[in-house]
Amino acid sequence: MQTIRVKAVADARLPVPGSPGRFVGRDRKTGEIIAGGVSVPAESYYLRAIARGDLALIESAEEVQS
Repeated sequence: MQTIRVKAVADARLPVPGSPGRFVGRDRKTGEIIAGGVSVPAESYYLRAIARGDLALIESAEEVQS
């Protein structure tokens, strides 16, 4: 499965599917943006969030391995 690395943008809070109260790219307890980002599957849910501006693409998994 391909993955991409993303981080949250500004005030946007994209829910983690299946995990109520958790948001992609944000610390579980404080809600602060995780500076280094997080790896997520390269699926349409996350790609649409990038297109909307809710997440910022940091790099793809292939770029990390090169």
